[in-house]
Amino acid sequence: MWQATADFPSAVENISGALGRGGYEGIQADSHGNLWIVEDVGGTSGTINTHARQPNSFVYRFVPKSPHDLRMGGKLQALQIFSRAHSGPIVFHADNVDGDILSQDMKDLHTYGNVFNTRWVTIHDTDVDGNSPFDANALAKAAGTTPLKRPENGQFRPGSGFREFFFDETGDTNSLTEAADHGGFGAILKLTQVSPAADTGKLSLFYKGDVVHSSLDNIAFWSGHELVAVEDAYATQCARFRLSLRPEGELR
Repeated sequence: MWQATADFPSAVENISGALGRGGYEGIQADSHGNLWIVEDVGGTSGTINTHARQPNSFVYRFVPKSPHDLRMGGKLQALQIFSRAHSGPIVFHADNVDGDILSQDMKDLHTYGNVFNTRWVTIHDTDVDGNSPFDANALAKAAGTTPLKRPENGQFRPGSGFREFFFDETGDTNSLTEAADHGGFGAILKLTQVSPAADTGKLSLFYKGDVVHSSLDNIAFWSGHELVAVEDAYATQCARFRLSLRPEGELR
């Protein structure tokens, strides 16, 4: 993770001691100066489910000590999602790749109408852990936070006061995936909080991909009610989604 000044010549600094290192993809700042980061790290292919991959990526929030100077450090947090199928959170199992790929939790996460409780868990605090660069993905797993199917990009919904955060999952990028009902074709998820600084929230499925509309990459809001997504599936396509009061989006 680097920061650079906007002048010329630019001053460039490595701030991985504060924000860590990972497969960081999309990053957004909220109204409190926190940084929301989505990670895209492909997981291990299954032994049985050979065309699918284990959920292996996390969503992070960095809470700086000062939003004006990230060099001062702060807390890196990872999103923990609580299961509807059992007590406790949805977590990564290093010794059960196929089990994670086709878990009831992954199916529930990619089912319309389900709502999940969430909380942010601090995985690194520069006041406690120092300023040496660290592996954010490994710390997120050790802290029992929730792995997802390769998030690529995230955006706050305009007009929501930074209380609604939408992010997409690329999925397995394989038309033969055995995890079609478990996020294999990607998805768009919605995280809602009472404020961007809140430690708890609610997560739900906004759009579930299929074999024709999958591998969602960058997303952006066309307006307060329309979300545009580009598809990274060799031949690039563009899909547009209209937000509605229904849990699912309308594909155009």
